[in-house]
Amino acid sequence: MISKSVSDKPVKTRKSGFSSLVLTIVICLITIASIVSISLVQIQSKKINELENRIQLEEKQGKIEVFGRFFIANFYTGKSENIIDFLSSEMKTEGLELKKGVQAQSTIYESLTESQDIIQVTFVILQQKTRIILKRLE
Repeated sequence: MISKSVSDKPVKTRKSGFSSLVLTIVICLITIASIVSISLVQIQSKKINELENRIQLEEKQGKIEVFGRFFIANFYTGKSENIIDFLSSEMKTEGLELKKGVQAQSTIYESLTESQDIIQVTFVILQQKTRIILKRLE
């Protein structure tokens, strides 16, 4: 009986060493999977925020385009009183070079970009004096 109990002890040590190794590997795999999951969630969250911002900008696009077209039409009249309604209370018409003697033949919306709460709109304006001139207004 003594020899049996002595031979059983090394077998138990091997089993406990093996189970300890398996447990360590499982814990490492779970940790790695958790880190990968967290990073993927952060990437998806960033993409969702970018898409939401783009959707909001596209929702504003129609209003901005209409505002731009009316502003340009009034800007090309050459009369400062026509553009007062388009300016904020902080802005003044002084120093604003209105177009006189030039007619905006056509206004074409080109692009809309936003960065740091500044929206930049680009229109292509076809002017007519004595000859047709194509001008890009940003």
